[in-house]
Amino acid sequence: MTMIVLFWLVVGSIIPGPGKAAASLRIDFYAETSCPQAEQIIFTQVQKILQNPEFNNAPAELLRLFFHDCFIKGCDASVGRPVPEKDSIPNKKLKGFEIIDMIKEALEKECPGIVSCSDILALAARDAISLSGGPFYPLYTGRRDSKLSFNESLNEIPRPFGKIDDNLKLFTDRGFTVRETVALLGGHSIGFISCQFIQPPNDTYLPDDFKEEIRQKCQNMNNNFSMMDPVLIFSVEISFRNSLLRIADQKKGPPLFRHGVNGQRRNSCRRRRIRVRRRFHFSKRPHHSLD
Repeated sequence: MTMIVLFWLVVGSIIPGPGKAAASLRIDFYAETSCPQAEQIIFTQVQKILQNPEFNNAPAELLRLFFHDCFIKGCDASVGRPVPEKDSIPNKKLKGFEIIDMIKEALEKECPGIVSCSDILALAARDAISLSGGPFYPLYTGRRDSKLSFNESLNEIPRPFGKIDDNLKLFTDRGFTVRETVALLGGHSIGFISCQFIQPPNDTYLPDDFKEEIRQKCQNMNNNFSMMDPVLIFSVEISFRNSLLRIADQKKGPPLFRHGVNGQRRNSCRRRRIRVRRRFHFSKRPHHSLD
């Protein structure tokens, strides 16, 4: 299910935290290496890829891939290692690996052995956001790739049908507040949800016209269903009232959101508070960090 945790998580994952690994990260890390053109090569490759209709969902795929990588032990490209992380159930349907491979190949031709896969993924996700109409943000680089793959991916990635308290704990364990987590859950504005996650459409919570729309779209279970506003993808000035928080008010959010944020009063209050604060948008920096 391509449900993307958006800009805050990306920003949170690129702000260096404490520790030796974080201390080595800096803006324009590769400018002082034998591959000063690394970021430009990545940007050019992402630009070419996005022009290919075959990769029309690449921004969502890269951002989701980046999230799954960073959420488990930090941004270290461990998500690409088959056992156990890449092959775990939450990661089995991740896409975008071939895009990273294409970019890596282009970099290796120019400056072999210099740019880490973890930095390629971070930069590619950033550039895909920017080229999709979103903000271009400074990115700390200088990561090194993990030689390990982690079992935590089996239990630590938020589940689409997970209880809201369980998903909240996954985020609070990583330094997110409840308020930030609710905002993140409501920040989905790019990508699609698979029909398998919204079948059968017999939820009494849903409006009849929306249930009929789902039935028509999901006659083929291999279809994807977009409940996002494509016009609003990564608008810099977008507020959370223009995302799934607004869709949830119309009772048209996906299951995780309907039965999670909408279904619990304490988060509903926070949701409303977030929604009405018009200046609460992507420029607000989180207080936490993921290395």
